[in-house]
Amino acid sequence: MSFRWGVVMGAEGSDIAQVVPTFLAGHEGKPVTATFSYRADDPFAVVASFVAGGVEIAWTFARELLRSGLSSATGEGDVLVAPGALGEIVLTLRSPDGAAQLRCDRASVQSFLDRSYERVPSGAENSEVAVDSFLAELAL
Repeated sequence: MSFRWGVVMGAEGSDIAQVVPTFLAGHEGKPVTATFSYRADDPFAVVASFVAGGVEIAWTFARELLRSGLSSATGEGDVLVAPGALGEIVLTLRSPDGAAQLRCDRASVQSFLDRSYERVPSGAENSEVAVDSFLAELAL
């Protein structure tokens, strides 16, 4: 499998985005377009956007959840991440309307995470959040 990634410079700083080869479990012949993205101004979160059948759905969840899911099953509630078959991770997304189990290329997810941790290392997330500015806006 191949993947592509890019760093997009924007007003908020560096955004990291990567296309991750993904298939809906049980429908391996039909790929799902999946893009994982990370913003330094929201350093605890990742966004996974999926396009299938002309519909796009985006899920936001903890970056640490994705990292932990590379080595062991983790998560509660709407998002579960677990190692899958060789070279895959399984991402389970649940909503009131149902659930989807997605098989994602592990190397692509690992590459995405490595780049996000290069941008904002683990433990340095709070230094990237403009807490004072956020609180000042709330006070208005």
